[in-house]
Amino acid sequence: MTYIPGEALMASPILFQGELLGFISVASQSNRLWSEEEKTFMRAVAQLIALVAPLEATERTIQQVKLDQSLVGEVAQAIYSHQDWNQALQTCAEQMATRLSIERFVVLTHNPNQENFTVAYQNHPPRQRVLTRPLGKLNDVDWQMLERSTEAVGVEDLEEDLKLMAWRDDFLDLGVRSLLVCNTSIGNGLPGLVIVGHVLPRTWSRAEREILKAVAQQLGLILRQWQLQNEMQQQEGFYRAIQWGLTAIQRTHHLDQLEQAAMQNIANLLEAPLCALIAWQSGRQSARVVS
Repeated sequence: MTYIPGEALMASPILFQGELLGFISVASQSNRLWSEEEKTFMRAVAQLIALVAPLEATERTIQQVKLDQSLVGEVAQAIYSHQDWNQALQTCAEQMATRLSIERFVVLTHNPNQENFTVAYQNHPPRQRVLTRPLGKLNDVDWQMLERSTEAVGVEDLEEDLKLMAWRDDFLDLGVRSLLVCNTSIGNGLPGLVIVGHVLPRTWSRAEREILKAVAQQLGLILRQWQLQNEMQQQEGFYRAIQWGLTAIQRTHHLDQLEQAAMQNIANLLEAPLCALIAWQSGRQSARVVS
């Protein structure tokens, strides 16, 4: 309330288990002294409010927990019932956007060969910029933080927080100021991450951390299936490339053609843009590119 000079004001703190919840105050339009009975009454009212307020908060918390459990169940149902995983992820992203009031939903998978994180899925507002390239290598501190954390990690303001420094510019360029990040397989390395983002600095409540953790663990199942499918496709590609190479070599009767076929086969197997055969004869100080 606004205090006007000449008023008489009396206030009493609302305390619960030593924590200040707020104040109750009364004012008189004229100068006056407050009696001990009035002060005692105010303290009693403040104590009564302190007893009632936690009950109301508890009821709201219980109701929100029920809603969150329902949301996690809907996400799990979407994952297990959809044959199209992209559709399942879209359903999940839309539900999380409503629950957490977020604008960005990103799923990342770790690429151990490149030591970066590839974007497996992202959901964003229409006509907004998107992540077009993998996110770079994390520093050791951030890696250990995400790998060891047993809950979602919050970044309240990217411009001021020191967490996830390697990705700060990437998300700021998207207009994202605050992040909530969770490992998709807590306690089992760092195979992937689920990230939600907000355009303004904000805090993340424990309930919001818990729901992202539950959803991230569900999405970890999808990422594991993707990984297994990719491994199978790579193995099939290897077998086809080896078979092609052996067939090409068997049909080749000239050395230069054999060398070219071998290099082509190796390049296909490794998906390498460059493959060279270099010959170095004993006693010479230079080598030559054969193929």
